[in-house]
Amino acid sequence: GMPVTQALAKLEDRPEAPVLGAGAAATRRGVEQGQTLDEAMATGATVFPPIVIATIRAGMLSGRLDQALTHLIDHLGQQAKLERKVRRAATYPLFLLGLLAVVVAVLMLFVLCPSSGILGQMAA
Repeated sequence: GMPVTQALAKLEDRPEAPVLGAGAAATRRGVEQGQTLDEAMATGATVFPPIVIATIRAGMLSGRLDQALTHLIDHLGQQAKLERKVRRAATYPLFLLGLLAVVVAVLMLFVLCPSSGILGQMAA
């Protein structure tokens, strides 16, 4: 395995995730100052959700941090996949709603507005 501080240093250098990099940097500094990994993650940054910190704490206390991290990676991967599915599923209804708004606006401008003038002339 790789030392924790080295793994955190690698996370710091990821340009596609600057917030995660900042959280990893704060966590690495905490670990280097003697905090446990879960303590450093909890106090160093608000980047990590409570479930991540709790899972790491449980893994450290049970002596099975590697298994806890594996489960955590699986969980976060499934969560990301679900978020992508929900976003994709919401795209089509939102498109239809926007199209409906355009159709209603066109009907109001080109059908109802001209016919209201005709109705006004008939009533007079």
